[in-house]
Amino acid sequence: MNIQKAISVLFLLAATCIAASGALAPGLSPVKGSRLIQGAAYDPATETLRIQLVNSIDVYRYRGVPPEIYEAFLGAESRGRYYAEHIKPVFQAEPAEAE
Repeated sequence: MNIQKAISVLFLLAATCIAASGALAPGLSPVKGSRLIQGAAYDPATETLRIQLVNSIDVYRYRGVPPEIYEAFLGAESRGRYYAEHIKPVFQAEPAEAE
């Protein structure tokens, strides 16, 4: 195995371990009771919502999310369902860089 392939395998293994451990990305608050969403953060100044799904190290950014949508997300009986029905199909996701 060449060194570049070995590094790629180690990176993939590390990412898998982090995801399996349920590590929350920096700057996100845990979303308790959701089987879909592990963490979320909202910036009202920029109307930007960041979401991390369960068992994932990836964080997705949604721009242009009005405060009332975020408030409804927080107050939803099922935050995962609200996300799937009112955020994911309406606002374009982009990968969030480590912040």
